[in-house]
Amino acid sequence: MAMRDAMEEHQVAISDSVHTTIRLPEVCLKIIDTPEFQRLRAIKQCGMSHFVYPSAVHTRFEHSLGVCHWAQVFLRNCNASLLSNGKTSITNDQKLCVLLAGLCHDLGQGPFSHTWERFLKALGIQWKHETSSAEIFKSIVETNKLEPVFEKYGLKKKDLDFICRLISGEVPKDEKNFFLYEIIANKENGLDVDKFEYILRDTKQFGQAFSLGIDRIMDHVGIVEKDEVKYIGFREKIKHALLEVFVNRAKLHRNCYQHYTCKAVELMLIDALVAANEHFSISWEEADSSIKSCKLSECHRYPKAFQKATDCIFYDLLNSTSPKLHKSRTLLQAIETRDLYTLIFKKKLELGSRQTDLVSSMVTSLTESFGSDFDCEFRTANVDFSIGERGGDPLSKVKFFEKDHPLVPVNVKSDSFIKENYQLSELLVFCTKGKKSLSNGLHAYFEASPSC
Repeated sequence: MAMRDAMEEHQVAISDSVHTTIRLPEVCLKIIDTPEFQRLRAIKQCGMSHFVYPSAVHTRFEHSLGVCHWAQVFLRNCNASLLSNGKTSITNDQKLCVLLAGLCHDLGQGPFSHTWERFLKALGIQWKHETSSAEIFKSIVETNKLEPVFEKYGLKKKDLDFICRLISGEVPKDEKNFFLYEIIANKENGLDVDKFEYILRDTKQFGQAFSLGIDRIMDHVGIVEKDEVKYIGFREKIKHALLEVFVNRAKLHRNCYQHYTCKAVELMLIDALVAANEHFSISWEEADSSIKSCKLSECHRYPKAFQKATDCIFYDLLNSTSPKLHKSRTLLQAIETRDLYTLIFKKKLELGSRQTDLVSSMVTSLTESFGSDFDCEFRTANVDFSIGERGGDPLSKVKFFEKDHPLVPVNVKSDSFIKENYQLSELLVFCTKGKKSLSNGLHAYFEASPSC
């Protein structure tokens, strides 16, 4: 049977709350039905947001299926654009590589999604989930002996390396088919199927009434050429629909992802994880039956440990009995009983600014003035979002084309008032205890402080 038949006719249908029905090539099941991929069922897409928005309990599992689905639609329309303009079509192995990259792009997500990266950062550890995603994908292929299965579909070792590059968005120099790298992880302008999928799914799960036109965008995608390099392009007439993607993402950040209460819960979880790091370990069995273990902050270095690292850590710590985990337990109990860190101050900053010196001096001053008297500590967080990179025009790096000139890229601009209304950089200061007498004293402190 031809590879095209195997990919397009032998598909499995999966019911989905966002896309109604997702159809995937059977080969995708070889990845889905592994412990590494099933782990994503236990990692919520939006971290701790469900403590503010109860229905935001969807996971990285269904999101990954959705990304693979959108990748198929995107590829189909890109291919139609190439053929209608007399260009070489996308090969079947290229299509399959893009689908598998979309399916596997979040394999490396840590527990509580992006909160895990912030937990590691609090310990001075720099780590990106994209790197782990590529490593885990390779591990799945090796551990589950999938090379013969992939070879049946025409994929060789070089294609596995290609999939890893698609996941990370690393484009080789002199790459002519640049557009293939823009589908899953678009480093050029951020318009990729990952973003389309999570905006659709998160909007639904958060219960937000945003206007979305993703289907219309998909119907007007094409391929443009510049200096013999092929890029993703969009019909000029849908520029407002594309702008809405950036606007709705900013709304999600403002209303949901970076909601003040979500930030408070996240800070408490990070404090709980930091407190537990030296006293709570993840154990696993090696091939020689020996038992190994590591700290929470080290689990990304050990595949078998990372396999066990999911949102279940919250309840592992909450239900622990060790005296050494008392602080972590207390913090998680406080989250469940809504005894949260109190927002005591917020200050608008220049977009993208962190003002590290201001934050450091403020926390030191607050601790000296109030910490010992009220037995409290202070935490800071940044709210930072815009519809374009550092407040720039989000459409400036998007390539458009006109109906009569489908291969020629053109540029368009956004309306300036939209940029100004959907960008914010703000410093939040939280207190770990919220007594009324403390709040009154803090109010006087900030009124008198010239730096605030």
